[in-house]
Amino acid sequence: YGGGGSPTAEVAPFSNYCSDTDNGKMYKKYGRVTGFINNQRVSHADECVDDQVVREWYCKNQGSYRIPDDEYASCPGVYGEGAFCAKGRCVVNYGR
Repeated sequence: YGGGGSPTAEVAPFSNYCSDTDNGKMYKKYGRVTGFINNQRVSHADECVDDQVVREWYCKNQGSYRIPDDEYASCPGVYGEGAFCAKGRCVVNYGR
């Protein structure tokens, strides 16, 4: 068989189930993703890495499956100066 190594997200997940409470990459909404990666059930909440960067979880298409995935986004980079991260979401401060 050869190859060896650790399984990755490329391996078909146990279930096609993936749910995201904020329905995708919605940086201004807090959400939680629940699904399966490599036969393991996972649940992750959107979170602030610091006061400017949000770690956004979403469901990604992987062949015929949908699996949990994440990305990092700069709130000021997406929404402009004055935007910041709080409670797992970007907050836009137009008052500045």
